[in-house]
Amino acid sequence: MLNSSRVSLAPTTFGIIIGAEIVISIVACILIPFMSEAFYNAGVIHRNFRIQIRIITAVLFFSVFSRCVLLYYQLFDIPLDDYDYFLIINNIMRDTSFGTSFFALERSLATFFWKWYKRQTPDTMIALFVIELSNIIPAIVNSTGWLLGRWTFTFNVLFILFTVIIGAVVSIFQLFEIINFFLTVYVRNRLVLRGMSITISTYSLAKTFQIRENCRIMEFMMRIGFSVWSTTAVGFGFFCYYKWGPDEWQLSRYISIALFDVFI
Repeated sequence: MLNSSRVSLAPTTFGIIIGAEIVISIVACILIPFMSEAFYNAGVIHRNFRIQIRIITAVLFFSVFSRCVLLYYQLFDIPLDDYDYFLIINNIMRDTSFGTSFFALERSLATFFWKWYKRQTPDTMIALFVIELSNIIPAIVNSTGWLLGRWTFTFNVLFILFTVIIGAVVSIFQLFEIINFFLTVYVRNRLVLRGMSITISTYSLAKTFQIRENCRIMEFMMRIGFSVWSTTAVGFGFFCYYKWGPDEWQLSRYISIALFDVFI
């Protein structure tokens, strides 16, 4: 990881990288609360999804803020032992922020159990709580296991990569499933309406609205997810070079781990 002695090997290069990370972090900390508020006040979107957005933006905010403080610790050589609670919390926040597949899981409930889910009853909140726990608990186990010496940093990073890959696969699969389900319902209702000789505007309004909402949300999440997955892939490329690059290329490996922190 970075420290003042490594930064002194190429102060200009590391200064640019660290400066870029600080600027990105500050901009993110400013914008994230506004984005969270905008999503939450979008009343046409299901309450549970808005709450889920609120949770993930809060996690992202604390993850970015923790990274800024951790960067300060590294550059000024402030010691962090393996049992430092700040370090544990920072890594839990980072790992949790990669749980993109759980958006798809929440949307699956909204699609296939739409009659129950659209009522926004307390038991739908319990379902959302269980989904979020399924994201947070593995992040806690992964982070604390590494920091307490149960497994290596490499395993910790590869676990995050596995989470991102699973999130991408599940999200793409669920998007196609939702679109397929929507088309099936649409065609079936068109046939029924044709037999009843009534207009298209009156059929299965609640169900169709729910599926349309799911399609729009999943398409939106896929656009965000694509940028997240792309930057994550680049970041893991830098990590692989840092971990397995030639020993004699020490400086470039240090630069790679600095860039890994920027992208991840």
